[in-house]
Amino acid sequence: MRICLISNEVFGLGRYGGFGKLTRMMAECLTDKGLEVFVVSWQAPRQEKRQNIRGITVLSFPYKPSNSLTYLPLHFTSYLQSLLLYKTVDADIYQSIELQLSTYIAEKAMPDRKHIVWFQDPYDEKAYQEMSLVDKEYSWNAEMKARFYSTLPILRKACHGADRLFTQALCFLPMINRLYRPRKKVLPLLNPVDIPKTMKKKASEPTVCFLGRWDPQKRVEKFLQLAQRFPGVNFVAMGKSHNRLEDARLRRKYRGVRNLQMPGLVSEEEKRDLLARSWVLVNTSVHEGLPIAFLEALAHRTALLSCVDPDGYVSRFGYHTNCDGLDCFENGLRTLLDGDLWREKAEAGFAYVEKNHAVSKIIDEWVEIYKGLL
Repeated sequence: MRICLISNEVFGLGRYGGFGKLTRMMAECLTDKGLEVFVVSWQAPRQEKRQNIRGITVLSFPYKPSNSLTYLPLHFTSYLQSLLLYKTVDADIYQSIELQLSTYIAEKAMPDRKHIVWFQDPYDEKAYQEMSLVDKEYSWNAEMKARFYSTLPILRKACHGADRLFTQALCFLPMINRLYRPRKKVLPLLNPVDIPKTMKKKASEPTVCFLGRWDPQKRVEKFLQLAQRFPGVNFVAMGKSHNRLEDARLRRKYRGVRNLQMPGLVSEEEKRDLLARSWVLVNTSVHEGLPIAFLEALAHRTALLSCVDPDGYVSRFGYHTNCDGLDCFENGLRTLLDGDLWREKAEAGFAYVEKNHAVSKIIDEWVEIYKGLL
């Protein structure tokens, strides 16, 4: 059985976002199950057009984003280069990690094959408006509206052309139904997470961490400022920005905060060790779907603190701030640390992800879905 995963990135090939992390995990686990796996993605800087990673063939095409009114023709010129890639792959099933223009291209390239969409973080008008608060590239202006509404009919056709539709979070369903008007039922299918076989001890002193890109959406500076308010708590800010100048600015500004570590982009082993030692994962993003980082934290018995609460994960397994001000994050962290509430929340979260999100369980579900389709 040959599977082609369609994603905007592959973790470790010049990009390090949640979609890329999920794509690589899926590809590696399906390969371990004996499936032949290809990935088609945007080409990151310095990424080769064809690469092999652990038996997975990754094919990429140049991506030329544009915020101007010429967006659509430029965008399609980029995407049309991928049409031959889908033919070259010649897969039995094409699976999109989020509905995207590539989904439509793959359906047109290989109309006699099966196509799956797995919704991860669909964007509507509200999402763009939220993002525009911190990133001018998402400004909900006339050009962005033209871009959004000109692409929407194509995405709707791609949704209609898929053989199966899934979503990793139920909170997306109203948006999916309104924007794409699916003709098939959108079924829930959770994201996988690797559950550690052995659990390391938590740090003896209060320790909280940040895990993510240091890009505008993530608002990492709120986390760095929070460290200044808790001199008795150890803070670890994992990750880095795609913008080297902004990354350097933040590190210069906060390097004097004694209880703050900024290790940059860490290895998988280092990340697991830091999550295992941390008491709380702090997420300061202005917008999130249901992040892989949430699941990774809970898999290491680490509670959540965030102003976003997809499917109630934060309120059930941590503290939902209900606002995005620094005072709200401060209050939430104090509440979690006082009386060991963080431990109670983290244990509940671990039990939940172990039962529902374990990678072996989710991959087995996908293999059965593939078999059913064929």
